[in-house]
Amino acid sequence: MMDTDNMPLTTAYIAPSTEAALEALPFELPLPENLPFDGSPFEVVDLLDMNEKDGKEIRVKLKSVLNDDPLEGWISVEAEDATGSRLPTGIATPVKFSDQRTGHFQTNQSLESSMLQWTENDIWYTITYLNKQETYDVQKHKEILVDLAEQIMDQFNKQ
Repeated sequence: MMDTDNMPLTTAYIAPSTEAALEALPFELPLPENLPFDGSPFEVVDLLDMNEKDGKEIRVKLKSVLNDDPLEGWISVEAEDATGSRLPTGIATPVKFSDQRTGHFQTNQSLESSMLQWTENDIWYTITYLNKQETYDVQKHKEILVDLAEQIMDQFNKQ
């Protein structure tokens, strides 16, 4: 039997708007503006406190959907407090950004989606991309994800 008394509790929050969710975060989360498709505005999918409402391990996920159909395509942007060391799960290929930082690129051939992860200001970022309206091309996905990540990084540099 599992001892649940000492397990951290995850708390989910519902924000009245994407803007309210972004303002409530204890870290900055700029969103990419130039998307590879005409998608819906980013909306909050998850807003979680991973450790008993202490505000120290926050995870947020936002998504823009292609043609209002998540089966056709989407871009998700996730950010999580990166306390402790964190490595990507699965097999990841290192990717150099224009400022020489390194990210981690992964593909999911069966779902025809790709993901890019990196750390910025002690926050772990993940961008995932799927577009069923185009032929799946790993190199193109990598280029798109690097562009989206660098849009976020550029906004940090302007602050």
